[in-house]
Amino acid sequence: MSEERLERLENLMMDLLKMVGANNAVVAELKTDVAGLRTEVAGLKTDVAVLKTDVAGLKRNQELFREELFTLSARMDDIQKDIREIKERLFDVNMNANYAVSMVIKHDKEIFALKERLSQ
Repeated sequence: MSEERLERLENLMMDLLKMVGANNAVVAELKTDVAGLRTEVAGLKTDVAVLKTDVAGLKRNQELFREELFTLSARMDDIQKDIREIKERLFDVNMNANYAVSMVIKHDKEIFALKERLSQ
């Protein structure tokens, strides 16, 4: 082998070693990046699990509120019915009271008229 050819092979070997070294550095950097990504993904998975638990709790609370709303709505209907009945009874009581007052007035007039006749 000639001296030039040997030197050229040495230069090619040196270039190859530099390329392998650069490749190894990139691979090491990629490994670090992948390890970081794995850590971040694990954190995200934990966060998603917590969020799923929170959403499940919110759904349950929503269902409880819905049930309570239906219960309160039914109670409100009952209260409104009771109020209507009370108003009807008060109307009847008012009518009876007015009748009683008119009867008292009528009897007072009759008594007054009888007193007037007796005193003559």
